Amino acid sequence: MAASYDRRKQALAPNFYADDLDAGYIAQQVIMTGKSRNWAAPDNETRKHIAIAIEKMLAPFNIGIIDENTGTWGHKPGGSHFYRD
Repeated sequence: MAASYDRRKQALAPNFYADDLDAGYIAQQVIMTGKSRNWAAPDNETRKHIAIAIEKMLAPFNIGIIDENTGTWGHKPGGSHFYRD
């Protein structure tokens, strides 16, 4: 039986924003467990733009940053505005 795929185990650094597929992964974790934890803050402008895009994609589903210090996403009415103004 094949092992389940976990994006976090594949990354060199834990949970850096790699691409827009992370939005789906975050949403899946929030739906299944209530939170998606330990996401690293974007460290450059390119990654910040991706983080903004992810935040916009998840806002209609009431998912946003609930703890910016630990990089935790969860249920947040209207989404979050942590990365976008």
